[in-house]
Amino acid sequence: MIEFREFIQDTDSNIIVPVEESLKHFLPIDSTIGSYGEIDYLSQPVHEIFNDAWSVIKSIADNSQKQFTTVVIKRIQTQLELLNRFYPDVSNISKLYASVVDDGSILFEWIYENFRIGFSIEKEVQTSSWYIVGNKEIGSIGASGYLKPDQYEKIIPWIISFIFSAT
Repeated sequence: MIEFREFIQDTDSNIIVPVEESLKHFLPIDSTIGSYGEIDYLSQPVHEIFNDAWSVIKSIADNSQKQFTTVVIKRIQTQLELLNRFYPDVSNISKLYASVVDDGSILFEWIYENFRIGFSIEKEVQTSSWYIVGNKEIGSIGASGYLKPDQYEKIIPWIISFIFSAT
């Protein structure tokens, strides 16, 4: 028998749905940021990957940089959450490190034993970029490019797929 102890309400339809006890590890997205697509809850493993990123985003003073950074990280987070629905083990995705660089750019980086993946969000968001650098173990690869507001949607799924295939 499935036990229901809590309920959630869909804000659009006002439908109330019981939540199975085993699904309580889902956390609500911060309502100040909003939701993307149909995903309103993040699984605990995916949520924890982005703790540093959201802390840094809160500290960004420049509005256009903050807005673009939020959109990019939200898109990455959503892509991982979608994959998590089909591949429940996201434990191979490391924490996303985040920092503010001296020039005011925001650096996000996944660090693995054999490769690094990063995103640099600049104050002039049109000059933001991404990169992948790998050692000899995975073929000494290197790839990079601009992460322009009209192009990030295309590159993020490819980068996430690379992480899943290389780890």
